[in-house]
Amino acid sequence: LSCSIRVRDRNFTSLCQAVSDAIMIGVDSLLVLMGDDPADGPRDSGLRPSAAVKMLRKEGYSSNIKLDLSFPAKLNDRNSKSVQNKLDAKPHSLVTQSISSLSDLGEIVDLAKHHGIKVAAVVMVPAEKNRHSASLIGLDWSEYEKDPADFVRQVDKIADRVLLTSPNSFASGLELLKQLR
Repeated sequence: LSCSIRVRDRNFTSLCQAVSDAIMIGVDSLLVLMGDDPADGPRDSGLRPSAAVKMLRKEGYSSNIKLDLSFPAKLNDRNSKSVQNKLDAKPHSLVTQSISSLSDLGEIVDLAKHHGIKVAAVVMVPAEKNRHSASLIGLDWSEYEKDPADFVRQVDKIADRVLLTSPNSFASGLELLKQLR
């Protein structure tokens, strides 16, 4: 069981309590995210995902639960402060945004492996009902639209695991899973 946790509106004490609760109920991994602004108004605690993972690791939580961080789908600047902070936090895995390029994924995996970090690659199912979601995040799935099953198989050979997302078409996601059997 994997879950995500938003840090934008939490202090470290609140985060530790939530992580402890997750451990007690048997959650295997947590994706630590900045998260959207809370619905009840903007509130930013100042806690950042990379810093949260670093602090949780220091407190020993990572011996009981895998702590993951999100990562861009393309490595534009491997020396950027954001990328370096994520690597320095030493998460169990980097979970990519929806990828569209095997070569971009390869660069991410090479960088992560150099730091002893696993990579979970996210692939959006190329379905008409998902097209709007893809355009909102700037995803160009033209590299794999014609044969998504083959693309997912190739991604699986590169990354440590693959997460499929199909935000607006559960049926399309199931169809792709059937093709992968």
